[in-house]
Amino acid sequence: MMFNYIYTTFLTILYTILMSLSLSLYLKEQKKNYLLVSLYFLLLILNGLIVTMSETFQIFANDYNRQFMVNPIIETIYYLATFGIALKLVTELFEEKIKTYQYGIYIAFAL
Repeated sequence: MMFNYIYTTFLTILYTILMSLSLSLYLKEQKKNYLLVSLYFLLLILNGLIVTMSETFQIFANDYNRQFMVNPIIETIYYLATFGIALKLVTELFEEKIKTYQYGIYIAFAL
């Protein structure tokens, strides 16, 4: 239990540092890739905070688990946003357009 908390806290600190560096590079160079990386790390930080709150506060864990079993909207949004940012980042890095079948995979993933 304590190891998980320390591990999650360490990852949150690491992601925050990386997001800050990426955001400062975006503000300096105005490249879209840096902004996408910053958004990606922001999602990882938010997911880590939810995990940390679930491990730390029993009331939050009970409510979150009950909500997740009824309607897993938070996790669905997290995975869709992560997949969308990763798809956009890969297409930007390889300087390609998003193909039709990639949109199809994204929509199938959403359903």
